Amino acid sequence: MTVQSAYNINAERAKTNSAVRISPRVTQLRDSYLATPTFVCGERSHLFTEYWKRSEGEPITIRRAKAFEYLLQRKRLSIYDEELIVGSQTRYRRGGSL
Repeated sequence: MTVQSAYNINAERAKTNSAVRISPRVTQLRDSYLATPTFVCGERSHLFTEYWKRSEGEPITIRRAKAFEYLLQRKRLSIYDEELIVGSQTRYRRGGSL
């Protein structure tokens, strides 16, 4: 069973189950997400590697913490309409990191 077919089954189940109600905002977010093409984003990997090359000689735990800080300070933040919780691993609404 594919993810899409599993989603369709669950959506149909939700429509028939009176205990499950999906708000118009969540319906709009879901539809928008599913209509968006999937992208691969190298921003996170690029920033992490950029810092990692400059931090040679530091203890590994310190390097990881500082690389994460570097990433958070420089990563693009994407905020989309109707989102209550924002931010993701990539700059795209629907994407994956390298």
